Formats: sequence, structure tokens, C-alpha cells
Amino acid sequence: MNYPFSVLLDPTTTPAVDLSFAAEEHGATRTPEALAALLTLIDHADAVVREGVVYGLSKYLDNAVVCERLRLVATSDPSPGVRAAAADCNRAE
Repeated sequence: MNYPFSVLLDPTTTPAVDLSFAAEEHGATRTPEALAALLTLIDHADAVVREGVVYGLSKYLDNAVVCERLRLVATSDPSPGVRAAAADCNRAE
């Protein structure tokens, strides 16, 4: 089934794994709405979601707010996988 991203990015109804994939794909749209949604989800309780969000945000490395947020995630996220993904994005910057 094809759902609109707004439905897939609803953390109250979408399972974490699906939310992670949706976040990553949503970043590729490079819309202001996608960016706002991703910045909201970067603090999600589930590491798999945060990692997908990092990959989604990697499409916005020309945005200073995103780069700063990814630097923070790379040094402070509780998940080693999320920190590594964010650090990889920072190296690509």
C-alpha cells in the first residue's frame, strides 16, 4: 500500500521500523514540511527511528541547522548506531 508520508511519519500510529524507513525516504523529498517533520522525530524514543531520521536529514547538509543538529546527535545520542550514522553525515558535509 502507498500511504502519504504524513501518515507514515505519524509516531502514534506507525511502527518504529516503518517510521524509520519513511523518515529516510521523506528526506529525499527535500521539502520544508519534510525537514520540519524530521527535526521533530530526531528525538524519538526508539533508536531505529532516530537512525532513519539521520539518514533523512543527510539530504539537507546544505542547511546549517541540520548540520548543527547532526553534530549534536553524533556526540550525544544514547545509541552508538545513531551516533555513528550522524558522524558519517558530518564527515560528508
